[in-house]
Amino acid sequence: MGALGGLDQRLFTRVAAARVPGADPALRRLSHAADHGRLWLGSAAGLSLVGGHTARRAAVRGLGSLALASLTVNTLVKWSARRPRPLLDGVQCRCFSSRAIGDSA
Repeated sequence: MGALGGLDQRLFTRVAAARVPGADPALRRLSHAADHGRLWLGSAAGLSLVGGHTARRAAVRGLGSLALASLTVNTLVKWSARRPRPLLDGVQCRCFSSRAIGDSA
């Protein structure tokens, strides 16, 4: 493992061991809000509603960039740089779900 990989592992270990009151629920909501680009879509909608012509053009360009980046990463990059998922040893799982595993939404 190179120097950057070692630094990444040390930082990951410190963050995984950190206990910040209130951070888990807030970060979980933020993570779910970010799924499938929802935060970017919301930002673009806000720009379109509040801003003028320039803001609407920026919103369209932003959504186009999001679509292109998502397509590139999810097709070309993931298929050309295959790697196993990182191990989550040392990370306590605090899963709070109202649904049973296997239930579909």
